[in-house]
Amino acid sequence: MTFSFTLCGIVCLFYGLIGTVLGNAQCHICLEKLGVPQTGEAGLPGPQGPPGKAGPPGSPCGCSDPAFKDLRKDLEYLRNELADLKKHAKFKLLTWSNASNGLAYRFFEEHVTYLQAKKNCAAENARIASAGIRKLTTRKELLSSIADTVSYLWVGLDDLNRGRRWIWSDGIRDVRYRRHTLWRSGEPNNARGNEHCALMNIVRHVTGEVSLNDVPCGIGYANAPYICEREQ
Repeated sequence: MTFSFTLCGIVCLFYGLIGTVLGNAQCHICLEKLGVPQTGEAGLPGPQGPPGKAGPPGSPCGCSDPAFKDLRKDLEYLRNELADLKKHAKFKLLTWSNASNGLAYRFFEEHVTYLQAKKNCAAENARIASAGIRKLTTRKELLSSIADTVSYLWVGLDDLNRGRRWIWSDGIRDVRYRRHTLWRSGEPNNARGNEHCALMNIVRHVTGEVSLNDVPCGIGYANAPYICEREQ
């Protein structure tokens, strides 16, 4: 008996060489008789156990606390702000964005005078948009990026120079009588004697259809949003 168990153990130890003689199952039986622990393949997972006991109750929410009411007001305000942002989701120019003409643009929704808009653009190392306004393809691109509720904008065009000639902010002289002028019929007319800055009325955003009108530049007159333009 002892000899057979010993022989069985030897056979199992060298099972990789002669396993085909006894077979895997016989080898396991043999090793069990020799008292050698055996580990089989993992079985299927058992059924899920019952749910655990409920935890202790949470702390009171303090919903009646004044601070909580203020928090609810703040949350409602943020919801309204988000809704307004979604309403103006077309604003792709709220940060500097590159256009197809190789220049960068940014839209500013605040209503200011022409002189203030000019100053604000300069602070951004930019100018009030001019090249992008003159070129129809770029103008369509810019106007399609802002909400349809924006009906007018400052453009970088004025006659504040000594010669009272209308010159764009990029230094290009405007020829108002050319065939494809952007001026509204009869403009510029300096009706008040102090209309030296161009305000652009947006007729249709998607087509880039606009018209220019000369208006006063300073405080107490027109205020409008604007687009700044600069090199990329």
